[in-house]
Amino acid sequence: DKEAYKEVLDEAVNAKTNLSLLYQLAYDYYDKANDMEQCGKILSTAKKNVKKTDITDIYALELGYASKIKDTARFEKAIKKAADFDSIPEFVATCATYLVNAKEFNKADTLLSNALVKHPENYELNNMMGYTYFMYADDCRKMADAAVKEHNYDLSGKYKTQERELMATAHDWCEKAYNIKKDEKQNAMMLYQLKLQLGKDVPAELKEFVEGTPSQN
Repeated sequence: DKEAYKEVLDEAVNAKTNLSLLYQLAYDYYDKANDMEQCGKILSTAKKNVKKTDITDIYALELGYASKIKDTARFEKAIKKAADFDSIPEFVATCATYLVNAKEFNKADTLLSNALVKHPENYELNNMMGYTYFMYADDCRKMADAAVKEHNYDLSGKYKTQERELMATAHDWCEKAYNIKKDEKQNAMMLYQLKLQLGKDVPAELKEFVEGTPSQN
């Protein structure tokens, strides 16, 4: 039951285990309960005890935590720490997700770009770059809609122009990721949607994969 599960996690944290996964599970439990104070304590204990070979997952959580509690100094420190591990694509992609969730799109771009220099053909990095610009464009769309409600049509127009530019960038990254791995549904769906929105031709292979129906020859 939930209480027994909580007790097991609390015991592991209090015992200062060196297993990263247990801290991640404990953090997730208290994060869902919106207990940020306990989340902070878990991360503090984890950073002191987790094996160096497994510490990257904790740093990723730290980035998300700092964003959630709106601690700017801690957030910036976590970003710098993430940059130290740009040789690990999966870790960088996870950190970029937290940055996107915090609407720090330019910082996500910088983090991903640095890692892509070392791993230009890595699927996770290319996919995450596409997702970053996809969400950035969506944020501009929302701001354009808000400007319309305020009858500020000039501002809305600027956001709409920026949205389309960002969609074009997202498209290019998603297409690159698709060419690296064509069987990843999430990226394929983003690419499919972007092609439709930008008025681009949709390859039959992509259409079939996303829609799940064979194309007619």
